[in-house]
Amino acid sequence: MHSFSPEYQTRYEDTSGTMMRDRWLVGSVVLTVLWYAAWSVFVVYTDRPLDYYVYVIAADVLGRGENIYQLTDYAPIAERLGITNYTSPYQYPPLTALLVWPLLLLPLRLGALVWVFGSGLAALLSALLLARHALRRWQRRVILLALPGFVPVLVTLHAGQVNALVLLATTVALHCWYQRRAVDGGVALALGLWLKPLAIALPLLLLWRWCWRALGALAATSLLVLAASIIAFGITPVLSQSSGPASLDLTSVPTNPSPPMQHLRALVSRWLLPHETGAPVFVAPQLAESVFVGLLLVFALAVLGLLWPSGRHERGLDLEIAMLIVTTHLLAPLTWYHHLTMLFIAFAVLIARWHPWQQYRGRLLLLALAYCALGVHGLFWKQLVGMTMLLDLGTWSSVVLWALLVWQLWEERGQRSAIIPNGVHRYET
Repeated sequence: MHSFSPEYQTRYEDTSGTMMRDRWLVGSVVLTVLWYAAWSVFVVYTDRPLDYYVYVIAADVLGRGENIYQLTDYAPIAERLGITNYTSPYQYPPLTALLVWPLLLLPLRLGALVWVFGSGLAALLSALLLARHALRRWQRRVILLALPGFVPVLVTLHAGQVNALVLLATTVALHCWYQRRAVDGGVALALGLWLKPLAIALPLLLLWRWCWRALGALAATSLLVLAASIIAFGITPVLSQSSGPASLDLTSVPTNPSPPMQHLRALVSRWLLPHETGAPVFVAPQLAESVFVGLLLVFALAVLGLLWPSGRHERGLDLEIAMLIVTTHLLAPLTWYHHLTMLFIAFAVLIARWHPWQQYRGRLLLLALAYCALGVHGLFWKQLVGMTMLLDLGTWSSVVLWALLVWQLWEERGQRSAIIPNGVHRYET
């Protein structure tokens, strides 16, 4: 891969051995494992992981040769499996059900415990990989310290969501690209996308940056995933997986968004339209769609300007990946709070950039405020109902994070190597 200079690569490789010698880091890892173990037991004991249980229903239905994407009544299957708390419908690719399928061999609660705790370990491994990208001990410690209190991950475990595994797959892709292992990164990204397309914009970035080897690996892995799904569940469910009810409208604004919906169109709706969770800040329903389209254009033009021109460069791909992840979550039609688990990548990428900390204390303060606001929304959103300006703390956190990434990318534009013509790059693997 071409995204990091040889000097950075050498320093990065030197950090891999020092982490295991840092007793503070080892202790924080142990405490995080214990914390996630306790949280997993609580979640399963209180029968909370409703999304995991719909994965179980999907795996059971697909495993019997039926089409989960056309199923309308989940109650008989849930009753047969002993499931009392679940959501519906199943709106995920078949790979998620395929991953859960072996857990049907275990008792229901034990399978849920394995899934939830395994998701916690996936988040921890993601943090460890991201910490390896940092060159200073304090940065690695801050990244690992931030994980146990990162509320979107806790909400993901609470719901039994697959998000932590998507976070891990995307982090592994970034980790491989740091090491210039383009093919491995493409494989990891493909697996994450076929679990849940939370990083759907990244293939476009690879295309924009002429990462042909990574794109080839992504395409080949996607074909293998489809083949495995067809072999396991048949061709009909695989072909009908895209027929779910998720909206693809890029400009509409929801009329009564739920508080856990944290994206720009929900913010615009809550601020300009009457809704059940509080009074609008400004009553201007006729402007809602126009305001969102204006915001959409501002974000799109800013991203395009920062990514211009297309082609290969040695620096900044990690920042570009983080920026596109945050942008996707801000602009997507359906961004629930637990999806913001993916923002941990952006937090870690920024922390790894900012040294010495005294030079970046203002930005670190903004980052800390965004982190805290994100946590406050996840913990207290029910108490915030009725206070419209506080119901979008998750969205505002994403906006601050996006602005910090844009700021950092703008500063580094002059440090990038020139685009090399004819698709030739001396660091391509």
